[in-house]
Amino acid sequence: GKELIWWSVSSCSPSVDVIKTFLDNNSTLFMIEALKGKDISSYTSFPDEQEVLLGLGTRLRVESNALDHPGGLHVIHLIEINDNSGEELSSAMAQTHIEPPIDIKKKSSKYQIYFILNKRS
Repeated sequence: GKELIWWSVSSCSPSVDVIKTFLDNNSTLFMIEALKGKDISSYTSFPDEQEVLLGLGTRLRVESNALDHPGGLHVIHLIEINDNSGEELSSAMAQTHIEPPIDIKKKSSKYQIYFILNKRS
């Protein structure tokens, strides 16, 4: 239940298939339920990656600590905290893939996104 602030702008994807291509044995996968992710897929060179940006200063709560998988992969589940009401995004973890509609006028949306941190040896 620890709260933290995400102090970087991070490129994420709601597609497990996209994320799989970046994983290796020393990876940490952050599974993030985000309220304010920005879908930028219509602006990138790789729209099939369904890229979502997680903004600087995003407040998150640790839902579960690192789940260690055989082979070295670590998974950390985070939930964004809503600044307006203090409420958290209700769990939508039953869904493993979200395809947000591309709408240039849309400012933000709810996403289940994934971010990878690879430990270099």
